[in-house]
Amino acid sequence: MYRLVLALCLLVIPARAEIAGLADAQAILAQLPPQSGKFTQVSGEKRILEGTFLFDFPHRLRFAYHKGAHSVVTIRRRWIAVQDFQGGEANRFPVSATPLKLLLTDQGVRLDARYVGAIRRRADTLVVELRDPTGDIPGKLRLRLTASPPRLRGWQSVDAQGTKTTVTLHDIAVAARLPDHLFHIQEDLSDE
Repeated sequence: MYRLVLALCLLVIPARAEIAGLADAQAILAQLPPQSGKFTQVSGEKRILEGTFLFDFPHRLRFAYHKGAHSVVTIRRRWIAVQDFQGGEANRFPVSATPLKLLLTDQGVRLDARYVGAIRRRADTLVVELRDPTGDIPGKLRLRLTASPPRLRGWQSVDAQGTKTTVTLHDIAVAARLPDHLFHIQEDLSDE
């Protein structure tokens, strides 16, 4: 009998820890200030790309690749625009068609317990794994967060084929605000 009670206690403790971790992660994301900095992206094939980023979380994000590629990725509310180069024609995709749907909504950041696969603490870092249990959104997204100060330090995405892409944010600078024009998608659509 005591083994049954012990087993039930062991099931409850992780559940409570996960609930606390989910609340902590939600609080960190809600407190993220506007920021800029640099990023390093490592693909599953070990290809390294580098660039700069701007975040005015949750509805305005911009990544400009400078080393290894020259793409610009801009996220504004419901849409992601991907350009092969600054000023190039943008290919647009709804956020709802990507794993970002697990994180971003029209109302802001949402960490829905249904999408949380695991939460782990490592020192002052909280790692939150998001995935769609129905499989409608393939892959997973692992966020790396710190509480003090509240920062998104990076993430790892795993696509439907199991290919991992890891992004690390560094040289982060906090801003009081980031002007809207920094998130405009500049396209040169002239017929040359």
